[in-house]
Amino acid sequence: MNYDLTILLLAVVPALLLLVYIYLRDRKKEPLTLLLKALLYGVLSVPMVFAVHFLLAWLGIDVQSNVFLRAFVSTALIEEGCKFYLLRKLIWHNPAFDERFDGIVYSVYVSLGFAIVENLLYLFVYTPETAFSTGIQRALWAVPAHFLFAVIMGYYLSWAKFNPEHRKNFLFLSLFLAVLAHGGYDLLLMLAEVISTFSPALSGLIMIGFYVFDFLLWRIGLKRINRQQRIDELKSMKF
Repeated sequence: MNYDLTILLLAVVPALLLLVYIYLRDRKKEPLTLLLKALLYGVLSVPMVFAVHFLLAWLGIDVQSNVFLRAFVSTALIEEGCKFYLLRKLIWHNPAFDERFDGIVYSVYVSLGFAIVENLLYLFVYTPETAFSTGIQRALWAVPAHFLFAVIMGYYLSWAKFNPEHRKNFLFLSLFLAVLAHGGYDLLLMLAEVISTFSPALSGLIMIGFYVFDFLLWRIGLKRINRQQRIDELKSMKF
Protein backbone atom coordinates (compact mmCIF):
# COMPACT_ATOMS: atom_id res chain seq x y z
CA MET A 1 0.00 0.00 0.00
CA ASN A 2 1.16 3.52 -0.79
CA TYR A 3 2.92 5.14 2.21
CA ASP A 4 0.90 8.36 2.13
CA LEU A 5 -2.37 6.42 1.90
CA THR A 6 -1.38 4.27 4.88
CA ILE A 7 -0.62 7.35 6.97
CA LEU A 8 -3.85 8.99 5.84
CA LEU A 9 -5.87 5.95 6.92
CA LEU A 10 -4.08 5.83 10.28
CA ALA A 11 -4.91 9.48 10.84
CA VAL A 12 -8.56 9.30 9.83
CA VAL A 13 -10.00 5.79 10.37
CA PRO A 14 -9.81 5.65 14.22
CA ALA A 15 -11.78 8.89 14.47
CA LEU A 16 -14.30 7.72 11.84
CA LEU A 17 -14.96 4.53 13.81
CA LEU A 18 -15.74 6.53 16.94
CA LEU A 19 -17.94 8.91 14.95
CA VAL A 20 -19.93 5.96 13.62
CA TYR A 21 -20.13 4.48 17.13
CA ILE A 22 -21.63 7.60 18.70
CA TYR A 23 -23.96 8.08 15.72
CA LEU A 24 -25.31 4.55 16.12
CA ARG A 25 -25.77 5.05 19.87
CA ASP A 26 -28.04 8.03 19.21
CA ARG A 27 -31.68 6.98 19.55
CA LYS A 28 -33.00 9.94 17.56
CA LYS A 29 -30.55 10.57 14.73
CA GLU A 30 -29.23 14.09 14.24
CA PRO A 31 -29.34 15.87 10.84
CA LEU A 32 -26.35 14.75 8.78
CA THR A 33 -25.74 18.28 7.53
CA LEU A 34 -25.43 19.53 11.11
CA LEU A 35 -23.13 16.65 12.06
CA LEU A 36 -20.89 17.46 9.10
CA LYS A 37 -20.92 21.09 10.17
CA ALA A 38 -19.86 20.02 13.67
CA LEU A 39 -17.00 18.04 12.15
CA LEU A 40 -16.00 21.10 10.12
CA TYR A 41 -16.11 23.25 13.24
CA GLY A 42 -13.68 20.78 14.81
CA VAL A 43 -11.35 21.23 11.83
CA LEU A 44 -11.63 25.01 12.20
CA SER A 45 -10.72 24.77 15.88
CA VAL A 46 -7.16 23.83 14.87
CA PRO A 47 -6.27 27.22 13.32
CA MET A 48 -8.04 28.84 16.28
CA VAL A 49 -5.64 27.04 18.62
CA PHE A 50 -2.68 28.21 16.55
CA ALA A 51 -4.04 31.77 16.61
CA VAL A 52 -4.35 31.73 20.41
CA HIS A 53 -0.77 30.47 20.75
CA PHE A 54 0.43 33.15 18.34
CA LEU A 55 -1.39 35.84 20.34
CA LEU A 56 0.04 34.63 23.65
CA ALA A 57 3.56 34.57 22.17
CA TRP A 58 3.04 38.08 20.78
CA LEU A 59 1.95 39.25 24.23
CA GLY A 60 5.03 37.61 25.76
CA ILE A 61 3.01 35.09 27.77
CA ASP A 62 4.86 31.80 28.12
CA VAL A 63 2.52 28.84 28.62
CA GLN A 64 5.15 26.17 27.98
CA SER A 65 7.78 26.94 30.59
CA ASN A 66 7.04 23.77 32.59
CA VAL A 67 5.09 20.53 32.19
CA PHE A 68 2.13 21.75 34.25
CA LEU A 69 1.59 24.83 32.08
CA ARG A 70 2.14 22.78 28.92
CA ALA A 71 -0.37 20.15 29.99
CA PHE A 72 -3.14 22.27 31.51
CA VAL A 73 -2.84 25.59 29.66
CA SER A 74 -0.89 25.24 26.42
CA THR A 75 -2.68 22.04 25.50
CA ALA A 76 -5.83 21.36 27.55
CA LEU A 77 -7.26 24.83 28.22
CA ILE A 78 -6.58 26.28 24.80
CA GLU A 79 -7.71 23.23 22.82
CA GLU A 80 -10.80 22.47 24.89
CA GLY A 81 -11.63 26.17 25.13
CA CYS A 82 -11.65 26.55 21.34
CA LYS A 83 -13.75 23.40 20.92
CA PHE A 84 -16.15 24.52 23.65
CA TYR A 85 -16.63 27.93 22.06
CA LEU A 86 -17.37 26.49 18.60
CA LEU A 87 -19.56 23.70 19.96
CA ARG A 88 -21.75 26.09 21.89
CA LYS A 89 -21.92 28.53 18.98
CA LEU A 90 -23.05 25.71 16.68
CA ILE A 91 -25.79 24.00 18.68
CA TRP A 92 -26.86 26.04 21.69
CA HIS A 93 -29.77 27.76 19.93
CA ASN A 94 -30.28 25.10 17.25
CA PRO A 95 -33.68 23.35 17.43
CA ALA A 96 -31.94 20.03 16.69
CA PHE A 97 -30.44 20.22 20.19
CA ASP A 98 -33.60 18.80 21.77
CA GLU A 99 -32.34 15.79 23.78
CA ARG A 100 -29.66 15.35 26.41
CA PHE A 101 -27.69 12.86 24.35
CA ASP A 102 -27.35 15.45 21.57
CA GLY A 103 -24.76 17.41 23.56
CA ILE A 104 -22.50 14.36 23.61
CA VAL A 105 -23.04 13.61 19.91
CA TYR A 106 -22.17 17.10 18.68
CA SER A 107 -19.31 17.47 21.14
CA VAL A 108 -17.77 14.22 19.86
CA TYR A 109 -18.08 15.36 16.25
CA VAL A 110 -16.38 18.69 16.97
CA SER A 111 -13.64 17.05 19.02
CA LEU A 112 -12.89 14.32 16.49
CA GLY A 113 -12.79 16.86 13.68
CA PHE A 114 -9.98 18.45 15.68
CA ALA A 115 -8.36 15.05 16.30
CA ILE A 116 -8.29 14.15 12.60
CA VAL A 117 -6.43 17.34 11.68
CA GLU A 118 -4.10 16.97 14.66
CA ASN A 119 -3.31 13.42 13.56
CA LEU A 120 -2.54 14.53 10.02
CA LEU A 121 -0.24 17.29 11.30
CA TYR A 122 1.55 14.83 13.58
CA LEU A 123 1.95 11.91 11.20
CA PHE A 124 3.00 13.68 8.02
CA VAL A 125 5.97 15.34 9.73
CA TYR A 126 7.39 11.99 10.86
CA THR A 127 9.78 9.88 8.82
CA PRO A 128 8.41 6.66 7.29
CA GLU A 129 10.25 4.67 9.96
CA THR A 130 8.43 6.32 12.86
CA ALA A 131 5.12 7.53 11.38
CA PHE A 132 3.49 4.09 11.36
CA SER A 133 4.25 3.28 15.00
CA THR A 134 3.25 6.80 16.05
CA GLY A 135 0.00 6.43 14.11
CA ILE A 136 -0.82 3.17 15.89
CA GLN A 137 -0.10 4.73 19.29
CA ARG A 138 -2.30 7.74 18.51
CA ALA A 139 -5.07 5.46 17.24
CA LEU A 140 -5.05 3.56 20.53
CA TRP A 141 -4.64 6.50 22.90
CA ALA A 142 -4.83 10.08 21.58
CA VAL A 143 -7.92 9.79 19.38
CA PRO A 144 -10.00 7.88 21.98
CA ALA A 145 -8.86 10.44 24.55
CA HIS A 146 -10.32 13.29 22.49
CA PHE A 147 -13.51 11.25 22.26
CA LEU A 148 -13.68 10.89 26.05
CA PHE A 149 -12.93 14.58 26.72
CA ALA A 150 -15.79 15.38 24.33
CA VAL A 151 -18.20 13.05 26.13
CA ILE A 152 -17.51 14.88 29.39
CA MET A 153 -17.91 18.29 27.76
CA GLY A 154 -21.10 17.35 25.93
CA TYR A 155 -22.65 15.68 28.96
CA TYR A 156 -22.48 18.83 31.10
CA LEU A 157 -23.35 21.10 28.18
CA SER A 158 -26.63 19.21 27.88
CA TRP A 159 -27.27 19.55 31.59
CA ALA A 160 -26.72 23.29 31.21
CA LYS A 161 -29.17 23.41 28.31
CA PHE A 162 -31.95 21.48 30.02
CA ASN A 163 -31.46 22.77 33.58
CA PRO A 164 -31.61 26.56 33.20
CA GLU A 165 -31.74 27.12 36.96
CA HIS A 166 -28.19 25.74 37.23
CA ARG A 167 -26.99 26.79 33.76
CA LYS A 168 -23.89 28.72 34.78
CA ASN A 169 -22.65 25.92 37.03
CA PHE A 170 -23.06 23.26 34.36
CA LEU A 171 -21.47 25.43 31.66
CA PHE A 172 -18.48 25.89 33.94
CA LEU A 173 -18.28 22.14 34.59
CA SER A 174 -18.56 21.40 30.87
CA LEU A 175 -15.33 23.23 30.13
CA PHE A 176 -13.55 22.78 33.47
CA LEU A 177 -13.89 19.00 33.67
CA ALA A 178 -12.90 18.54 30.03
CA VAL A 179 -9.79 20.65 30.67
CA LEU A 180 -9.07 18.73 33.89
CA ALA A 181 -9.33 15.37 32.11
CA HIS A 182 -7.25 16.53 29.15
CA GLY A 183 -4.63 18.20 31.32
CA GLY A 184 -4.31 15.22 33.67
CA TYR A 185 -3.96 12.86 30.71
CA ASP A 186 -1.21 14.95 29.11
CA LEU A 187 0.57 15.68 32.39
CA LEU A 188 1.07 12.00 33.15
CA LEU A 189 2.52 11.36 29.68
CA MET A 190 4.78 14.41 29.86
CA LEU A 191 6.05 13.55 33.33
CA ALA A 192 6.76 9.97 32.28
CA GLU A 193 8.76 11.19 29.28
CA VAL A 194 10.78 13.74 31.28
CA ILE A 195 11.50 11.40 34.19
CA SER A 196 12.47 8.49 31.91
CA THR A 197 15.77 10.27 31.18
CA PHE A 198 17.00 9.80 34.76
CA SER A 199 14.64 7.28 36.41
CA PRO A 200 13.09 4.63 34.15
CA ALA A 201 11.53 2.88 37.16
CA LEU A 202 9.68 5.99 38.32
CA SER A 203 8.67 6.72 34.75
CA GLY A 204 7.20 3.22 34.56
CA LEU A 205 5.16 3.83 37.72
CA ILE A 206 3.80 7.05 36.25
CA MET A 207 2.81 5.15 33.11
CA ILE A 208 0.90 2.67 35.26
CA GLY A 209 -0.88 5.66 36.76
CA PHE A 210 -1.60 6.85 33.22
CA TYR A 211 -3.21 3.51 32.27
CA VAL A 212 -5.36 3.62 35.42
CA PHE A 213 -6.35 7.20 34.60
CA ASP A 214 -7.27 6.22 31.04
CA PHE A 215 -9.35 3.28 32.32
CA LEU A 216 -11.23 5.62 34.66
CA LEU A 217 -11.88 8.05 31.80
CA TRP A 218 -13.43 5.22 29.79
CA ARG A 219 -15.55 4.15 32.73
CA ILE A 220 -16.75 7.71 33.36
CA GLY A 221 -17.37 8.35 29.66
CA LEU A 222 -19.42 5.20 29.06
CA LYS A 223 -21.46 5.85 32.22
CA ARG A 224 -22.22 9.37 31.00
CA ILE A 225 -23.30 8.03 27.61
CA ASN A 226 -25.57 5.41 29.15
CA ARG A 227 -27.08 7.84 31.65
CA GLN A 228 -27.99 10.44 29.04
CA GLN A 229 -29.60 7.77 26.89
CA ARG A 230 -31.67 6.44 29.80
CA ILE A 231 -32.91 9.93 30.70
CA ASP A 232 -33.93 10.63 27.09
CA GLU A 233 -35.70 7.26 26.84
CA LEU A 234 -37.64 7.84 30.07
CA LYS A 235 -38.68 11.31 28.96
CA SER A 236 -39.84 10.03 25.58
CA MET A 237 -42.01 7.39 27.31
CA LYS A 238 -43.91 10.11 29.17
CA PHE A 239 -45.28 11.57 25.95
